[in-house]
Amino acid sequence: MSDTSDREATSSITLGRKVLPCPWNEVPSTTPIHSELENLDESSLAQQLQTEYWWVNKTRVKVGPDVNSRFKEIWLSSSSAQKHESRIDLSEYQVVRECLWVLLGAEKSFLFTCYTDSEILTKNVCLYFRHPACLTHLTYGALDSFLYSIAKYSTCVLQIRAFTEFVLLSPVGTVSLPFTRLAESCSRLKDDFYRVIASIERDARLPQVPPVSLINLANRLKSWFRRLAFMASLLLQVCSPQLCAIKSHNTPVLLLNRLEELSCTFRHCLSDPYMVNLISNVHISTTDAYLSDMMSEPELRNCLSAIPFVKFSSSISPSHPMFWQCGISLSIDNVPNILRPVVNDIVIGVKSLALLKAIASTFGNAELLATFKSRPLSKKSEKIPVEPEPSSSLLSFDDPELCELVKDMQMSSFTKGDTTCASVSKETDDLPHRTLRCLREEMKVILQKASAHLCSCLLKGPLIAVGQLATEKRDDEFTLIYALNHIADVALFRAGDRMYEFCRGLFSSCTDDQFDLDINRLLKSQLGLICGENSWMYERICIVACAEASREFLRGGPCGCDVINSLTLQIEIPWPLNVVLTEQGLDIYNRVFKFLLMLKRAKWALDNARCARPACSHTLAILRSRFLFVVNGLHTFIADHIEAAHASLMKEEALMANGCNLDTLLAHFSRFLTRISQLCLLEDSASQQILNQAITGLFEICLQFELPDVSESNLASEFTTRVAFLKSMLSQAVVEGGRRQNVIPLLQILETANRFNTDMRTRLHFNQ
Repeated sequence: MSDTSDREATSSITLGRKVLPCPWNEVPSTTPIHSELENLDESSLAQQLQTEYWWVNKTRVKVGPDVNSRFKEIWLSSSSAQKHESRIDLSEYQVVRECLWVLLGAEKSFLFTCYTDSEILTKNVCLYFRHPACLTHLTYGALDSFLYSIAKYSTCVLQIRAFTEFVLLSPVGTVSLPFTRLAESCSRLKDDFYRVIASIERDARLPQVPPVSLINLANRLKSWFRRLAFMASLLLQVCSPQLCAIKSHNTPVLLLNRLEELSCTFRHCLSDPYMVNLISNVHISTTDAYLSDMMSEPELRNCLSAIPFVKFSSSISPSHPMFWQCGISLSIDNVPNILRPVVNDIVIGVKSLALLKAIASTFGNAELLATFKSRPLSKKSEKIPVEPEPSSSLLSFDDPELCELVKDMQMSSFTKGDTTCASVSKETDDLPHRTLRCLREEMKVILQKASAHLCSCLLKGPLIAVGQLATEKRDDEFTLIYALNHIADVALFRAGDRMYEFCRGLFSSCTDDQFDLDINRLLKSQLGLICGENSWMYERICIVACAEASREFLRGGPCGCDVINSLTLQIEIPWPLNVVLTEQGLDIYNRVFKFLLMLKRAKWALDNARCARPACSHTLAILRSRFLFVVNGLHTFIADHIEAAHASLMKEEALMANGCNLDTLLAHFSRFLTRISQLCLLEDSASQQILNQAITGLFEICLQFELPDVSESNLASEFTTRVAFLKSMLSQAVVEGGRRQNVIPLLQILETANRFNTDMRTRLHFNQ
């Protein structure tokens, strides 16, 4: 009896590629396998069969009576199948030897052919062109894939070899040092790889050692393949395909920036110690070469003209007064990342060295450069503080292939035997970023010393003159401090007694016909006592008077301040001191001099006022005392603050002479000029201009005391109005500017004068 439940039960059968549930009694009968195979076409068979397991070229395979054996005989004997699988019989040992030979650089072998080019990097390629048939456990597809990989990594070896030979065989000095160091590291990598290949070939020849299979070869060289591919990708990224392009000065910047990124990433993310050490050492050696090349003695003597990111102006020489501001430009795109934190110090150092060289040449003082000597940069420094290590996150790279290689190497682990190599030393004491920061900071210190040396020469000397100053007897006084002190003695009236004699003679004895001659005669007579007739400044300071300077100035007419404004204190400062004492700075000295001269002219008019009418003498005397109260207070306030500003400048310069750069000196001097300009109300702001006009008007009113028909009522009204206006304007300006504490004495004077005119009632009060 049959079991009907079996027939009704369902099962799943495979028809084609579909799985269908059906009852057992509906399952179709089994088709003989030979009819199913014979109905397939040849292309379908080629996709489903791995013929390499049982076919070898023209050898006829022995078959048995079974269907599969008969099919093998039929299919393998067809001419189309043999044409499709046309391969060359080789043993696995021969294929291994072929791979080793081509990896060692053999240009022609049985399976591979290589093309080399000494000038174009990308023309160095290896091709896999003959397909072998060997008895291995690899399929033909896997074998071909492996041999294609061998050709790919042989191409990497050829490109690395072409790069190293081009760089290392080039004449000395034609290729930049960073690329020379990179080529040396690539050569070490190639030599280490060749030693590994030699050890594999030696093992393959030993009879007692199992034969080297293709799988064993792949395992032993897997890490080296990644290293070679990575280095070749790096070369293609930082070098132009035209190898001659690496002689350009701008090329090392890309190399240094890429190595810095790789070194940081590898140090934190890569498990291959050999590659970590290799990249770290390449990073250190290339950066050290880049910095040392810049800091070498010949380059210092040429003022670092070979620095790619520093460009000298062709129209402004180092002996030009504007060289410091306009003589050098910075191309920030060509600055390596390692130097960006100190790029300003580098530019200042370059300008300082250029000025030192020009000064030494002009004044015949070779000691200026002999004092500053370069020295080789050391790779370690314990005194320089080190910042914390950068973040350990994986950096991004511009080259997708390079990024994939880094990720692949990061996820791969290598055995100790694969990663040990004696030729690449590991920095055990310092990390690369520590070593390179030491190099960078040491370079910064060297350039800062050059800047400080220039500053010291300008401030304290000695500068030996051989040009315009050759006939002068006091060349030891040709310094910036000497010039600043004597300019302040004249322009800022610091030489009180001597400049008082100048003002007394100017205000009392000049005539219209000889005004220009007399004013310079008066100045020279006092200047000879201030600095001496033998001083280099004696002939460089004079006053130029225009045609408007007339007798009205001496008599105190209404145009007195206008006449003073038409005067010019002319100061000629020779190079190199005019790098600091520029025309703009000397113009501020001239404007301050004229303002102070107007102030002293007003004070002189009040001090020497004599009333021609006896009936008005008492009232004018009281009014004069009120004017003097304001003018003397203003004079004392301005003179004291100018003296304090000058003393502060001299103190700062004395300290800066021991160690600073010219930019710092210029910044201090600019703040000093701004300060004295503000004290004399010479700034371009609206409030300063309004205050200046009000005070200048007050000075002109003071000159009316010298007129014979002066009106005391008009003077009193003008005085009251202007003092009240000055008090309100100055109070508002200083409160808004946040400097109220500095002008409290002047505000107290104006408030007292204003209160005296408006609140106090006396029988002599003129506002009744």
